[in-house]
Amino acid sequence: MAPSENKPTAPSLALANHILSCETFDQLATDVLPCLTRFFDAGSSCVFEMRRDGDDKLLLGRAAQIRMPIRAIADYSAHFVDLDPVCAPSFGLCDPRALAPNVHKVVRLSDRCTSGALLGTEYYNEFLRAIDVQHVFGLMVRPEFDPSRVVVLGFHRPRSGRDFSFELEQADALAPAFHASVERMCFRSRLDEAAETTAREREWSLRFASDARLLELTEITAAVASAPTRGSLCFPALLDALRRVRGDVRIDGGWSAMLSDLGIRGVVGGGHLCVTGVEGDATGHRFHLRVTPPLAVPTLERWAQGARLTARELDVTRRVVRGLRNVDVACELDLSLRTVENHLRSIFMKAGVRSRTQLLAQLVEPVVRT
Repeated sequence: MAPSENKPTAPSLALANHILSCETFDQLATDVLPCLTRFFDAGSSCVFEMRRDGDDKLLLGRAAQIRMPIRAIADYSAHFVDLDPVCAPSFGLCDPRALAPNVHKVVRLSDRCTSGALLGTEYYNEFLRAIDVQHVFGLMVRPEFDPSRVVVLGFHRPRSGRDFSFELEQADALAPAFHASVERMCFRSRLDEAAETTAREREWSLRFASDARLLELTEITAAVASAPTRGSLCFPALLDALRRVRGDVRIDGGWSAMLSDLGIRGVVGGGHLCVTGVEGDATGHRFHLRVTPPLAVPTLERWAQGARLTARELDVTRRVVRGLRNVDVACELDLSLRTVENHLRSIFMKAGVRSRTQLLAQLVEPVVRT
């Protein structure tokens, strides 16, 4: 599958679809990276996530490598990532070469640093030379769904090899597929995190003095006090409401506001609150609360009702959320491609968006808020 040096091989539709089918970082590392390493005829390769911390230092997240020394990625992360002429500027805060969110780019080392200049750098002499690499290009994406990260595919050749040339055009042709795959991975990650958060029951213990002063608030599931002694804060309305709770009650705006006031955040209407235990005497009361937020799945249905989607449009939306392409949606629902495109135009119009990315962002937000 490797291209000839004299006769470039155009990326096949099958290769682009192979990249598009990638749904997780692990698949990207174990399936897509080896395939692209062979296609670009690279001596070695790597894939990693890159972020900046609060001190403006570049950090590497998940990473994988092919035919590189075992310690290469760890050494790069600890000592050389800020010196990398390819990756570091692409995530710079004030660098004109920085990637904007929802942008991908193919960058070659020799275009950022001439051969003569490179040979005099610490990055080359202390890192690249040690792993027998001189020719490098990177395919980078800064996803719109998580602009705090840049995902990088890096391909390398040794000093004895030729520099990458026509491979850059091939990478440009494959970049949209890689970008779409990264965006889908980020979206699914956010959706999974939101679903996990919304599905998790949380429990608190609240102790009030007899005059309705909140003395203690403890999140039981975390076994830590989320608020210290708060004798200066008085919640007579909350204490009175808790006294009247019998069994399970639906959380409305009033409950949300009262719970938020005392530090129980992120509890919105639609969930359920249950007083699971009450202890009281002349000095005060202790209540044990369980809050069960709405589940993520019904959130999509509520959104669809608010947007006045038809049942078929909801079917299409569910498959868009799963990351299916139009042709796959058509196949799964036994519809023509034109019909699916018409449904999507109608969904976009009703949702007030102009693209799949904007639609997915709107779908994520209710789940995150929930």
